[in-house]
Amino acid sequence: MINKNKTIGFSITVVLIIIGFSWYYLEKKSDLIILCAGDSLTADGYPNWLQKRFNENKIKATVIDRGVKGHTSGEYLRYMKRNNILRESDPDIILLQLGTNDVRIDADYTPTQQFINNMNQIILESIQYKNSRGKNPTVLISTILPINDTKVSNFNQKSVQRVTEEINPAIEKLAAKWNLQLVNNYQLFQDRNELLPGIHPTEKGYKVMSENWFKHLLSIIKKKKVGNTS
Repeated sequence: MINKNKTIGFSITVVLIIIGFSWYYLEKKSDLIILCAGDSLTADGYPNWLQKRFNENKIKATVIDRGVKGHTSGEYLRYMKRNNILRESDPDIILLQLGTNDVRIDADYTPTQQFINNMNQIILESIQYKNSRGKNPTVLISTILPINDTKVSNFNQKSVQRVTEEINPAIEKLAAKWNLQLVNNYQLFQDRNELLPGIHPTEKGYKVMSENWFKHLLSIIKKKKVGNTS
């Protein structure tokens, strides 16, 4: 014979769990959701520091790190579509920084026009997405960092030149074309080898990068320009 008290108790427990998850979901949705998209310069890099800056300033924001180590722009485009990261993260803001692996001299080498085509698709996917708040995400795009060590495998002097002569100028044009806020992280590390001894910044370098992103994000938040209700 079924114990009615136990059944009622179990039912109440289930209801409380559902309510708890609902409140958790609603609380998360009330946060500003920031998606960090990129390669290894994003993965396990600046997003952790960026989250700390929001916490320190008591700004309710959830920073989601979806950087993938080793990805070129083309690989990230395929990853983005395959994993549907926009729907999964449901962002208000997207921070986009890709291109370093595209200037490699191995199989990852990406001609500049192909890089532009890939980025156009990534940006289009991003700005057309409508989140659960009924808005399109605001996208910020960053220049890629200098390459200060050509002794590392898969990069050479041509890679250094492509950063300044091809990829970053292309990123600047993409920002103008799509009316995106440009974040110049290249300039941040220019002539500062102590923060960028090779391809990847030091821990202090990642912190400095997060400060630069945070500065630009604050200007958007204060002006209340997060997303468009189109």
